Amino acid sequence: MAAIPAAVAQVSRVEAEAEFAELFAQYRLRAYYYALQMLGNPDDPLEVAQEAFLRLHRHWVRRDRSRPFAPWMYSVVRNLSIDLLRKRACRQECELEAAPEVALEVGPERGLSDASSPSDSGARSRGCPRRNAKSCCCVTGTASLMLRSPRPPGPV
Repeated sequence: MAAIPAAVAQVSRVEAEAEFAELFAQYRLRAYYYALQMLGNPDDPLEVAQEAFLRLHRHWVRRDRSRPFAPWMYSVVRNLSIDLLRKRACRQECELEAAPEVALEVGPERGLSDASSPSDSGARSRGCPRRNAKSCCCVTGTASLMLRSPRPPGPV
């Protein structure tokens, strides 16, 4: 008797995989173009769309079947795009804070000696000034692991 429920579970798993594959084929370009609108460059949306569908697939069994797929997919793509934009902004901020200070009066001789000096290699030698902050992109290494600030109350 235990073999029957296992067979039914196997059939439902195959059906779920087929359903997901069909939705993936239908929505993959939509996810890419939606992320492209938010991110701008053509490389990051590929990564965001791929990660979005991996997350959707990971939670496919637990989804609410009464709700439509498209809004769920768009919200995952939107959240991943926002995370990537935050990570990018944090990295730019960290790079600016860690950049070596420039002298006010730089002559040709001083400029050459400073540029070739191995004692100050800029941000790499000093590291990120916000490395100890929990929300810094340098600490986590990925946008999805960044701590999010709480959302303001009310509609999004």
